Amino acid sequence: MSVLKKLLCLRGVKYEWNDTMYALTGESGTEYGVIAQEVQKEFPEMVTMKDDGYLVVDYIQLIPVMIEAIKELKLEIDSIKQNK
Repeated sequence: MSVLKKLLCLRGVKYEWNDTMYALTGESGTEYGVIAQEVQKEFPEMVTMKDDGYLVVDYIQLIPVMIEAIKELKLEIDSIKQNK
């Protein structure tokens, strides 16, 4: 499966920290991210489980994957332009 197709399986989401996470981390408020379970399905090496049972996404590892997806899109765009 192409990197682009895998990325298309992920959702960017907006979420609020719940009371449990606030108690564990002291963080609160609105954040943006991805669903760890979705990332784990497509890119399992990017997700780890903390001692408290919560899944954590290594967002830095998503950057090179996104770069490759952009390259795939560029090839598709170039192909469409050539066929016009």
